[in-house]
Amino acid sequence: MVESGELKFWIENGLLVAFPDWE
Repeated sequence: MVESGELKFWIENGLLVAFPDWE
């Protein structure tokens, strides 16, 4: 699995981009 820092990166730059309403 990716490291927590990497996961946080993909969450912030991936999910927040896909779901901008998630603030």
